[in-house]
Amino acid sequence: MQRAIALNAVLMEEIKQQTFRKEKGRLLSFIRNRVSSTEEAEDILQDVFYQFVSGFEAIGSIERIPSWLYSVARNKIIDRYR
Repeated sequence: MQRAIALNAVLMEEIKQQTFRKEKGRLLSFIRNRVSSTEEAEDILQDVFYQFVSGFEAIGSIERIPSWLYSVARNKIIDRYR
């Protein structure tokens, strides 16, 4: 039982790392086109990935991760303009 839990944790960590590597550039570009500076875009990107890591289990399925990331990014951008 504990081995299964450990393997599950390793698998979840690998999914997070692969997602970061795959989506980082496109997501930063998406954000950068909507904010005034690269520094602000990087701050938002960091916030998005922090929320991704901390709320990973709530996403539901692996297929929904990219759309979830872009939804969070859009919400963070809107929050910056309020």
